[in-house]
Formats: sequence, structure tokens, C-alpha cells
Amino acid sequence: MTNSALYQELPPTEHGSPAWLEARLAGIGSSEVSGLLGLVDWDSAWSIWLRKTRRVPADAGVDTESMFWGRALEPIIRDVACKRLGLTVDTPGTLRSAQRPHMLYSPDGLLSDGGLLECKNTAWFMANRWTGQIPDHAELQLHHGMYVTGATHAYAAGLIGGNRLELVRVDRNERLVELVVDACDRFWRDHVLADVEPPITGTTADRDAIDQLHPFTGGDLHVTRDEIAALHTEYKLAQQAESDAAKRKDAAGNKIRALLGGHARLLVGDTVWVATKAGPFKSAVFRDSEPELYAEYLTRASLDIDELREDHPDVYARYRAISLDLKEVA
Repeated sequence: MTNSALYQELPPTEHGSPAWLEARLAGIGSSEVSGLLGLVDWDSAWSIWLRKTRRVPADAGVDTESMFWGRALEPIIRDVACKRLGLTVDTPGTLRSAQRPHMLYSPDGLLSDGGLLECKNTAWFMANRWTGQIPDHAELQLHHGMYVTGATHAYAAGLIGGNRLELVRVDRNERLVELVVDACDRFWRDHVLADVEPPITGTTADRDAIDQLHPFTGGDLHVTRDEIAALHTEYKLAQQAESDAAKRKDAAGNKIRALLGGHARLLVGDTVWVATKAGPFKSAVFRDSEPELYAEYLTRASLDIDELREDHPDVYARYRAISLDLKEVA
């Protein structure tokens, strides 16, 4: 059962309003825990620190397409989940831990059996992560919520591909609760309150944050050897290791293909060790090998990037990918 003495319900705020934004900056939400622990690509300790310390603009509450559908479908997922569970539900606003005010939780529902409910709308290709289990980031999110509320269990309701609902019960695991609490405590104390920058990682979140902080302007920047030498060496060594690993992977893959000998699967006894799967269509190879048939099925022209760059240089610069080309130096 949840324990209302463990938390305080914050005053309701309108999604995207200044008060809503301010409340999100005042603590760590359950959806941010996976980023703190380095388990996802879309968030990270550094990008969260930038938000909490107001070094980048906070989330404006504007939904992406996937976020829009997640919010739009949440009431439907909640309603169906409750009917299948035979439970009723309350939908409070944001809850703040009494003992740790920096831990915030916005449940999708508090169920009549004392459990929590989290609703997820996910794509069909994520189905394997919802068969009798839930994704790691969702499990951490629920354990964050179980700490804040004192709940002993929760349900994750995942709508897969818009047409299949998976309902998974998650019982409280004290080891995971301690992991989540420790991560939140250390981050808030050692980085937010101390205003100490966490390390930058290789996540997409950190790359996007850097682009937000430092829009591309061109030109040269002069630095000292001490500022660049160690990073330059680290990048080059990682680049070579990546190349070597890719070659070993390709060689092993070719040997496995040879062992397959045209079959679909390799088994040891009744256990499948290797199975083939369909990959992306090789359009360029098809175009070069079957030009007439390719032309017959070419139904739309490609984007004229050169003309776009000439007519709208600012738009072109905004969407151009920037990669690094490290030179050999003495």
C-alpha cells in the first residue's frame, strides 16, 4: 500500500506552464533516473544537470509526435488496464518525497490495491521487451515511484504497436530502490547543489545539449596543446579500437554465414544459437543491378539538398550533421 505520510502532493499546474516548468526543475523525476545511471541514450547525468542548473532552457512542455500520442493514449491505456485488473484508480499530480524533497514522482495512477500504475505507448519493434517483462528504464521508474509513495508493487501497462496491451506486475525490490535513491542523492548533492559538472558522455542527449549550448558558427578556435592533446589521443585510440572490433565482428559474422550454409538457423541440440533476420532493403545495390526495374518502382524524387542549401542556408545549417575529422599530428 502507498503511505501518504511519505509524500506531499504538489499544487496542480498546467502542462507547459511556468509553474509546471519550475516544479520539474526542483527535483529528479522518475523518468530521469535511467539517464542518471547511464542506461539510455536520450538522457544523461550531464544533460539533466544542465537543465536543473538552468544552463539550458527547461523542457517547454511541447510534445514531439511520440510524446503527443503517449499523452493522448494514456487515459485509454489506464482505463483498459484498470478494467482488466479489476481495480479503480486515482490520478494525483506530482508527488514529492517528504524525506528527500529532490525526488519527485508523477504517477499515471494510484490503484485501489495500493499499487502504482504506469502507462506506456511503444512501437511494435519493442514487443520483445514487454513479453513477461518490462524495459529496464520502466522498472527503474517504477522503483523510484515505489520509494516516494512507499508502495510494495506496481503495474506497467504497455500498449504495443497500438493494438496489444501488456500488463506486467512489478514487486518492490529493495536493492533497486537503494540503487535509485543513492543515484538521486549523489547527483543532487554532488552536482546540482554543489554546482559541479558531471562528465560528458557519448549519448545522443549530450551531443544534442552541446549543439544547443554551442550552435555551429564556423571559423577557427585556437587552444593550447594541453587542452586538446589528451582528448585527441583518446579519440584516435577509440577510433582505431572501433575499427579493429568491426573487422573482427565482420570476420566472425562471415564465418557464421559460411557455417549456416544457406540455412535459416543454427541449433545446438534444441537450443537456437543463431537465427537469420531480414535487414533493410539494399536500394543502392538494387538500383545498380536492376536499373530499369528500379526506375519502374521509383515513385518519388529525392530531396534536392543543393537547392535547399542555396535557397535557405540557415535551414540547411540547422539540419546539417557535424562530424569530427581528427588529423594526424606530431
